[in-house]
This record gives sequence, C-alpha cells and structure tokens, in this order.
Amino acid sequence: MYELFKRLRTPRTRVMADRHIEILKLLLNSEFVMLDDLIKKTEKDYKELSNPYKALIRDLNYLIRLEAVKFEKMEENRFRFRANLEWPTKITETEFFARVKQMPKAETHNFLN
Repeated sequence: MYELFKRLRTPRTRVMADRHIEILKLLLNSEFVMLDDLIKKTEKDYKELSNPYKALIRDLNYLIRLEAVKFEKMEENRFRFRANLEWPTKITETEFFARVKQMPKAETHNFLN
C-alpha cells in the first residue's frame, strides 16, 4: 500500500493517500472496524477539513472502489469495514493507477445507499 499510494503525483492525491494509508493501517490492526469507531479513530486526520465526516465517507468509498477495503451493512445504518487482505495479490501497479485515474471527482456515497 505504501509503495502504490505514495506514488500519486498531485498534491490533492498525496494528501488523500496519507489519509487512505491511515485508514488501511487501522483496518489491518483489527478483524473489522465499525464506522462509529473509525470516525473516532481517524478524527485527528480529518479535523482540519470543513466536513470531516463527508471526507471520511469519500475516502472509504475510494478504498472500496479500489477493492482495498470491504464493508458489510449491519442493522439500521451501521457499517463495519475490514481490509481486503487479498488485494495486494490481485491488483497490479498498472491496474491500480488506471483505477485511480477513473475515480469520479464528484462526491458519491455508495455504501450509504
């Protein structure tokens, strides 16, 4: 993850990559993490943003689309996330950068739908 995310070139993608790496590190240290816990544990990484919750959701959607993270919907709008441990063996460097390039710029909240 470090090797791929740290090679993103634009200032915006580099800042996002740092947040993505922090999320992935949290998920790698647990079998799964509930969204509420993830919000609390990443608070320091998002506190300077105008809407930290929205940014976290956007980053989680980004990681889900890259297939680096998987999620499950629990009861009543509760979600739990886990790292996709098979991801490093499934994605190539070329595919990673192609997926990053195809990511939408608009805000979408897929897993909340």
